[in-house]
Amino acid sequence: MTAPNPRPPIALIFTLFAMLLPPPSSNAGWREDGSEVCVKDAHQFLIDVVSDGSGGSYLVWRDERWGPSDFDIYAQRMDRFGNPIWTLDGIPACFASGNQDTPQIVSDGAGGAIVAWVDLRSGNNDIYAQRLDGSGNELWTSNGNPVCSETSSQILTEIIPDGSGGAIIAWVDYRSDASGDVYVQRLDASGSPLWTVNGLAAGVAAGAQLFGELASDGLGGAIIAWQDERSGTEDVYAQRVNAGGASLWGAGGTAICTAVNEQVLPNILEDGFGGAFITWSDGRAGNRDVYAQNVSSIGLPRWTTDGFVIANGSGSQRGPQIVSDGVDGAIIVWNDTRNGDNDIYGQRVHRPGTIAWDDNGKALVTGVGVQSAGSVIADGAGGTVVAYHDDVIGPNDLLAHHFDPDGKTFWSSSVLISNEAPSTPHMASTGPDAAVISWYELTNGEADVHAQRIETDYGYWGHPEPVIESVSDVPGDQGGAVSLNWTASGRDILNQFLIQDYSIWRSTTAGAAKHSGALIVEDLADLPSDLDGPIFRVDRKKAGDYYWEWIGSQTAYQFAGYSFAADTRNDSTSVDLGMHYFQVLAHTSSQFLSFTSNPDSGYSADNLAPAAPFNLYGARQGSDVELSWKKPVDNAGDLDHYRVYRDTQTGLSPVPGLLVGTATDTTFLDAGAGPSTVYYYLVTAVDVHENEGDPSTETEVGAVTGVPNAPGLFQLSRNVPNPFNPTTKIRYSVPDETFPVVLRIFDPAGRIVRTLSSGEQPARTGELIWDGTNDSGSPVGSGVYMYRLEWGGRSETRRMTLVR
Repeated sequence: MTAPNPRPPIALIFTLFAMLLPPPSSNAGWREDGSEVCVKDAHQFLIDVVSDGSGGSYLVWRDERWGPSDFDIYAQRMDRFGNPIWTLDGIPACFASGNQDTPQIVSDGAGGAIVAWVDLRSGNNDIYAQRLDGSGNELWTSNGNPVCSETSSQILTEIIPDGSGGAIIAWVDYRSDASGDVYVQRLDASGSPLWTVNGLAAGVAAGAQLFGELASDGLGGAIIAWQDERSGTEDVYAQRVNAGGASLWGAGGTAICTAVNEQVLPNILEDGFGGAFITWSDGRAGNRDVYAQNVSSIGLPRWTTDGFVIANGSGSQRGPQIVSDGVDGAIIVWNDTRNGDNDIYGQRVHRPGTIAWDDNGKALVTGVGVQSAGSVIADGAGGTVVAYHDDVIGPNDLLAHHFDPDGKTFWSSSVLISNEAPSTPHMASTGPDAAVISWYELTNGEADVHAQRIETDYGYWGHPEPVIESVSDVPGDQGGAVSLNWTASGRDILNQFLIQDYSIWRSTTAGAAKHSGALIVEDLADLPSDLDGPIFRVDRKKAGDYYWEWIGSQTAYQFAGYSFAADTRNDSTSVDLGMHYFQVLAHTSSQFLSFTSNPDSGYSADNLAPAAPFNLYGARQGSDVELSWKKPVDNAGDLDHYRVYRDTQTGLSPVPGLLVGTATDTTFLDAGAGPSTVYYYLVTAVDVHENEGDPSTETEVGAVTGVPNAPGLFQLSRNVPNPFNPTTKIRYSVPDETFPVVLRIFDPAGRIVRTLSSGEQPARTGELIWDGTNDSGSPVGSGVYMYRLEWGGRSETRRMTLVR
C-alpha cells in the first residue's frame, strides 16, 4: 500500500513520541513464550489475574521468596504492551508473619484492584483483604484488613466486586460445624465490613457446605451457590444476600438441585435480572453429566425442577464453567470423555431454557490424548475463549482457542501459549478484542509467574494491534488537520517484518459513503493491495454499522510509534465542536491478515487569527463618519468580516461595549456618530472560525466645524444594584434638553440587546430601570453586559453583571 498521504507530509517517527512509550526493562514486552512477571528465586504459585481497565492487567500470586515455609502475597501490574508497571518481580500485598495463601483478585472499578487471601498470622486460617491503587499503593491497613478472624479455620472460595469500590467475599467457615458452612462479607471502598462482623452465614445446615461460588445480583448484593451435604449426599443450594446484608432465600438457602446421587462443583453467572444461571456436574444417572438451572431474583427455579440437562452423553462430563453469551443466556464449557479420552465440549443455552448448539453439546477441542479446559471467558461478542492443556505433544502444553456465538472456531487453529505450563491457567478479558492468560513455569525446579496477551480476532500473541495514543490539534496552523499519534504494532516494534504498512481511517456516515459512488468494503480482505482513495469500509458491530473513509497510509519502519497529519472535514467552532474519530490498521503481506487499532477522537482548530487591517482613515460626511481601510496583507483566505470600534477618548481597546458595527468590505459608515464630538476608531479582522486579529492603528475624526460642544455635566452613573437579578437602576445626567437621549445595552459580542430610552427628555437628569429582558420582552441569560449613554454625539459606556 504505497498511496501518498493526501495531506503532505506524512511524518515519520520522531524521538519525542518514542520517549512517551513505556520504559524498557530486563523482562519487558510480550514474547512468544510469554512475559516473565516474576522470576524471583524460589516458588511463585496460585496465580490469579484481572483486567486493570486500561488494556493491561493485575496479577497476584503466593510467593516463597523469603523461604519455603514463609508464604506471602505479591502482585504486579502489567501494561497492555507486557511491561511491568510496578517494581520488577512484583510488590508485596501482604508479608505479615505466618503464611498467606490462595490469593484472588478483582477490579475495584476505579483503576485499582482488591486482593483477598487466607492468612495464618493468628495461628489459624483467617480471611484478609487489601486494596491497591493503580500505582501499587496500599489503600487499606498495611498487610490487609481482616475479613474474618473468627477463632476457627476459614478457607477462601471467591471474591467479586460490589460495584461501589468494595468487594463481596465468600469462604467456607468451620466455627460452628467441623464439616464447614458458607459465610460471606461485604467490604466497602475503605475496607470496612458492611455486614455482620466476621461474616454473614449464607449457608448453614447439617453436613458440609463447600465450594461456594459468587455472582453479583446487580444491586450491590450477591448470589452464592455451593455444594451441600445436608441430605447425606451432595446437592446444590444457593442464597441471595442483598446490599444491606439480608439473606433473601431462607436461613439455609434454597435448593437448586436435590436429585439422587451427587451434584458437585457448582459454577454461577448473574443473569442480568437479579437472578443467576447455575451449572454443576451431576451424578443422578450414574455417570457425571452437566446440568444447569436459572434461578429468579426471589429464588425460584425457572427451568425444569432439579435442573435442565446440558449434556448427558456416554462417558462423563465434568467441571462445567459458565460465561455470558452477551445476549440473554450463557455458554457452558466442560471436560468430556464420551470419545474415550478427555475432550472439551460446550453448549449455549438461552434464558428460556432452550439450547442453541448440538444436542448433548458441541465438540470444541478434540484429538488424540487429553484436552482439559482450564479457564473460560466471554469474548464480549457472544463467543468464548478457552485456555486449556493438551498433552498430544507434551504434558505441559498450554493452548487457547476462540469460538464464535455458534460454537464455530473463530481462529484457523488453536494457539500455543506455552509448552512449559504445568499449572491451571487463569485468564481475564482486558478489552473488547484481547485477553491475558497467566500460569507458572518451572525453571530449574522453581515455579515462576508468566503471562501472555492474546489478540482475540486472529489469535496472535502479544499486541499486534496499533494503539492510538492521541488525536490533538496542530498548534499554530489554519486548522484542517490533527496530529494522529499511535504506538506501532508489537510485530512492527519487534522487527519481525510482519507489518508492511499502516492505513489511516476517518469516521464518516453511511450516507456519505453510499453517495460517494466509491468502493465500500465489508471485509478487510477485500481492500485493494494499493490503497488509493476514495475508499470506504463498513465495520459491522453488534451496536450498529460504523463507516470509515481512508485518508492515507504510512510505511512501516520498525519504529516504536508514528505520527500522521490527518485531515479533518471541518474545524471546531462555538457552534460545532468538529469532533472526528480515527482508526489505524496495521497491514501484513497477507491481505487476509490486518490488525485494527482502538478508535480515538479529536478536533482541529484554526489557531491563526487574521493580521491587522491597515491604512485606517476616517472622514466626516455631514453628521456621519465614513471609514475605509486596507485588508490584511497576510490574509489566509479565510477572512469573514471586520469589526469597527469607537470611543470618545484616545487609547481605546476592541471591547464589546465599544463595538459600533461590522463590515464585510473595507468601508463602513458610522451613521450614529454625532457632529459635535471628536471620535477615535479601531478596526479588526475576523476569520470564519471566529478568530479576531490585532486591531488596526487608531484614527481620529474631529467634530464638525462651527458646532459648539455642549456645555455642562455629561455623566453615566453605575447601575444599582450590581450584580443584579432581575432589575437594576441606571442614572444619568446631560447638560441640557437639546438632544435626544439613547441608552443601549449590549451583550459580550457587541450585539444590541435592549434600547431603554430614546426621544426628547424633559430633564437633565434621569433614571431608567432594566428588567433583564431584550427588545422582544424575553429574559436574557446571566453574564456581563455593557450599557452606553448616547447624547448629542457624545457617549459613555459601563459594565454590569446579571446573575440569574
